[in-house]
Amino acid sequence: MTESEKEALQRRVKDKVDEYQFYLGQLADKQSTSLEVKNNAFNLAIKLFIGECNDYQIFNTETNTPQFKAAVRMETSSKNTVQKRRKRMKLYLDNLRHNKSYTQIEITDVDVVRVDNIYKVGNHYECMAYFCQKFVGYRDGRVIYSDVTTKKVSVYIEAIEIPMPDGSTQKIWNALLGDIYVVSTE
Repeated sequence: MTESEKEALQRRVKDKVDEYQFYLGQLADKQSTSLEVKNNAFNLAIKLFIGECNDYQIFNTETNTPQFKAAVRMETSSKNTVQKRRKRMKLYLDNLRHNKSYTQIEITDVDVVRVDNIYKVGNHYECMAYFCQKFVGYRDGRVIYSDVTTKKVSVYIEAIEIPMPDGSTQKIWNALLGDIYVVSTE
């Protein structure tokens, strides 16, 4: 992978994380987002993740065998406890879409996405991306809970051959989000 390809891919990873955060905002918004829009945001959000948030397999080039992996997970935290919880991403997104704890939720990004070095692993590449988001939960117009959480997401990058009209193929790099971890909560 060339340096210009890595730079373009870092921009693509940033775009994917921004897109994910946009869908979170739609899933959380109870006042101005219709169920149809929420359902669409849910379906588009799961497509950003490896395996579309289901169990999946990758091919291990060292052992020449497929490796089965569990569905991606979201780690959550609270400033009221030190305990972190992990749940399947699909369940996390669905819970956000149908949340009953708050009358309104706002999830906003509060910092730019930062992407670590992209490195080769077998026949694909990986990296970590860091982002920061603010969560505010309301009940009857009053703030019940608020925090700012820094998170990191593992990113799986693979080459895909795209057929061209002239019969040749062109290699493009596809980035898929993986597990999301809590770095800090304030």
